[in-house]
Amino acid sequence: MAGAALALVAPLGLAAVAHAADATNLAVGTSATASSVTQNYVAGNAVDGDPASYWEGAGGQYPAHLTVDLGQEADVERVVVTLPPPAVWSPRTQTFSVLGRSDGESSFRTLKASAAYAFDPASGNRVEIPLDGEVDEVRLDFTANTGAGSGQVSELQVWGTPTGDPDPTDPTDPPGPTDTNYAQGRPAVASSTEWTYVAGNAVDGQVGSYWEGAGGQYPSTLDVALAAPTQVSSLRVRVNPDAAWGPRTQTFSVWGRSGTGAWQELKASEAYAFAPATGNLVTVPVTGTVTDVRLRFTGNTGAGNGQVAELEVYGAPAPNPNLTVTAVTASPASPTATTPLTLTATVRNTGERASAATTLDGKLGGGTAGSADVAALQPGATAQVEVAAGTRAAGVHGGRRRRPREHGGRAGRGRQRVHGVGAARGARGAGTGPRGRLGLLEPGQPRRRRGRVVLRAGAQPG
Repeated sequence: MAGAALALVAPLGLAAVAHAADATNLAVGTSATASSVTQNYVAGNAVDGDPASYWEGAGGQYPAHLTVDLGQEADVERVVVTLPPPAVWSPRTQTFSVLGRSDGESSFRTLKASAAYAFDPASGNRVEIPLDGEVDEVRLDFTANTGAGSGQVSELQVWGTPTGDPDPTDPTDPPGPTDTNYAQGRPAVASSTEWTYVAGNAVDGQVGSYWEGAGGQYPSTLDVALAAPTQVSSLRVRVNPDAAWGPRTQTFSVWGRSGTGAWQELKASEAYAFAPATGNLVTVPVTGTVTDVRLRFTGNTGAGNGQVAELEVYGAPAPNPNLTVTAVTASPASPTATTPLTLTATVRNTGERASAATTLDGKLGGGTAGSADVAALQPGATAQVEVAAGTRAAGVHGGRRRRPREHGGRAGRGRQRVHGVGAARGARGAGTGPRGRLGLLEPGQPRRRRGRVVLRAGAQPG
């Protein structure tokens, strides 16, 4: 009989881990403005991360400039300027300079003198310009374009590293203690949708896309499911920062819940003013440990329902339980095919939070031999658990040690973290073998082998 394993069934989630790089594109998702705009080709398109959208200045209105506010002082090493790559964009040459400005400076200074740059779809429709400067705003100043009546930019990428703390007066600064947006890329749903402006647009990291509820269908809700229980400290709600999006006031409350529990109000309903001049965003301080966050809208002076380009959730991973299984043994040490087996294991909570009551499953030969309850454990506490595995017929049963299986809800949510199953490397006849195996041998074969428990038909050997 082989394949002895123990698995925990538990109800909480996993912690998220954030990573950072030395040089990053500091412009994506930030605030962008322009001296002029053609139709709906607004400045925000140049920092939305979407290569198919673009900014274009009004025809013939030179010089035309495009400015991105990084939100903090940074050592800038290069800018990358792109146009949409499809071949329908013919080659063109754009003439522009690169300017920069630091907090407190009244005017822009030249980082790169004006030059003519060739954009060719065959080579990606992009140019890369080395820089050396410390700024918190970057501007492209256009004076010519052989392919259109003004400057055109699909993406303005500003690569560099922050050199200090974010400007506390800048509304685009991330408010979270870890600067990790726990909502980005997570599942999002809404009570209603206007045309193609779906809920997922509010968590895609692109301020050029947005969610909008169906006109007049108040109250309207937008929900995001986080990857794990999170101690939320603040939310940031964005509308496209481009000047084409006029000022508006949206009225909403903030709600949260854990798992499948009831929604609880974290912040009472309030009217929030969004203005392009201040980045078209609001920061809402909240307190609570939740797995899901909801905005509940009841008004918007700029449209028929709530509008959100990005819903950002900041805070820190909540402490979690961390249950581990060790010292797995089986008794009796020399059973027969008619002797009931008992699997014994030690369960320890090595996490920082108490675990809820859960279930331990005993696996033999690839199937569940039995289960036992595990009481709630405080951090650092242990419990010895016995699983009645019943009897097993004589014979050799193949298998392998199994990793723990988990139950209860979506992956990574609604359950406790479980670490790998341990099976003791016992002495001869100790109950489990080096790979956590239990063996069943036919009558007449040797009674024991190293690291195995042998079951025989008939009376238990003396």
